[in-house]
Amino acid sequence: MTSTSDADSENVGLPDLLGALVMFPAVLAHELTHAAVAWPWIEATRPSDLVDRLVPPRLELNYPAGTPVVIVVVANLAPTIVGALLAPFVIPWAFGLEVPLMAYVFGAWALYTWPSADDLAVLSALF
Repeated sequence: MTSTSDADSENVGLPDLLGALVMFPAVLAHELTHAAVAWPWIEATRPSDLVDRLVPPRLELNYPAGTPVVIVVVANLAPTIVGALLAPFVIPWAFGLEVPLMAYVFGAWALYTWPSADDLAVLSALF
């Protein structure tokens, strides 16, 4: 996820907090997907070594020198790949829900699936 400046983090109000709580499950799932795919290659002895911040959730994955570039790319794009593979199941299922719940499901799925600037940074470093 993108980072905010210190001034922005000091001006967090109730709407920001409620928004963070509503999006927490999707963002946490997004970050955990990165960690699950990268786990065999990252330098971490326990999951708590990965936590950069909790709200909104952000993990910091450190790869050892010599890690294949394809592993880093796949790990960075893992939520996008998984979200795209789930689209044929999520979309028809969500349309059968009540409108408020359907809106939440689509929002959470999009938030899970859409790559962050940090996720795409590895691609820009390659080209």
